[in-house]
Amino acid sequence: MDKIEKYRRAIKEILGYYKDILDRRSNPPLESIFFFDEENDNYLWTKVGWQNGERVEGTVVFVRLKDGKFHIEEDWTESGIAVELMEKGVPLKDIVLAYEQPVAEQLLAA
Repeated sequence: MDKIEKYRRAIKEILGYYKDILDRRSNPPLESIFFFDEENDNYLWTKVGWQNGERVEGTVVFVRLKDGKFHIEEDWTESGIAVELMEKGVPLKDIVLAYEQPVAEQLLAA
């Protein structure tokens, strides 16, 4: 199995785990929706619904596979998708925390 297929399987297993947990809850206040777009390598977990009389929607996890690396665009999980990916054998060099400004850009902005 090539690296990209291995990575696709890893992120689907991780998000699938969360989906299984949420599917066991009865009548959750917010609906969790999972998107696995293998054609473009985008993986998304979002929540929508109503809570306390207000419309709620938001991204919980958004991960992209780009240039052979995971780009974590959004992550509101407790343990962190990066940690879970490493537990699945993904090396740290193949994980980019895209929501954090790269150090080189920080230095140029200063």
